[in-house]
Amino acid sequence: MKILNISLRNFMCVDSCDLSFKEGINVLHGDNGQGKSTIFEAIAYCLIDRTKGDSWKDYIKTGADSFSINLVIEMPDGNQMVFDYSGKESGGSSSKKINYLGKTYTNSECTEFLKNKFDQDMLK
Repeated sequence: MKILNISLRNFMCVDSCDLSFKEGINVLHGDNGQGKSTIFEAIAYCLIDRTKGDSWKDYIKTGADSFSINLVIEMPDGNQMVFDYSGKESGGSSSKKINYLGKTYTNSECTEFLKNKFDQDMLK
């Protein structure tokens, strides 16, 4: 599996971020509190349904009312898997969408799909 791209909006300490990764080793560099760990938190949120604290709402950037993550990975079979996750403070709603091989998995289907597709213990 290769991470190709990640885009974040109002996720933890990040206002907006669009990263594309190249073949080989990629390095995240920056001062403390600039969002390096936030990138990894977003990836974990998508791949293993990791939550920080009591709820997904803890991921919304202070002062914002929603967040979004778009993650694109290339699977070993050469196909792309696209994650579109978001959450809104108002109404307490969150949305998860995974597109893979022409099929879309939503919300609770995502959890089951991830358990079947990835070794969750290894990813943790």
